[in-house]
Amino acid sequence: MPETNKLRSTALAWLGRQEYSQHKFCEKLKKYEATEEQIELILEEFCQNKWLCEQRYCDAYVRGRVNKGQGKIRIKADARNKRLDQDKVNQSLSEVDVDWFEQARGTYEKRFGDLPIKDIKDKAKRLRFMQYRGFTMDEVNFAMNNDDDE
Repeated sequence: MPETNKLRSTALAWLGRQEYSQHKFCEKLKKYEATEEQIELILEEFCQNKWLCEQRYCDAYVRGRVNKGQGKIRIKADARNKRLDQDKVNQSLSEVDVDWFEQARGTYEKRFGDLPIKDIKDKAKRLRFMQYRGFTMDEVNFAMNNDDDE
């Protein structure tokens, strides 16, 4: 069991390098063999001083996923798997300035470029890819049919 001051310094150094969700931060402290009491004290202090902020982490997480070309559905599902607060994730999603239809088109064009759809099998493959990336059917149809408008 490490002493509390040393553990506190180490934990602060972790936060200096990257943002953490509270769940991930607790896991990291547990791996460092901190007691439940130490974890509770550190979490309380860090949250009070706003060194550890779940909303800030959710904002950064959502921005990162949007930059990777993912859709709302995928972002929400991955956030749920990471045990992030869904209300905070939804708030971050509503605050991010993105047109999800344009996001879908950008992701589609990055993956498939100007290549025309060869057959039904190719269309199904593209559809599965876009759904895996977390886009709704309306967004996928917009991205796939956008070539007809030009």
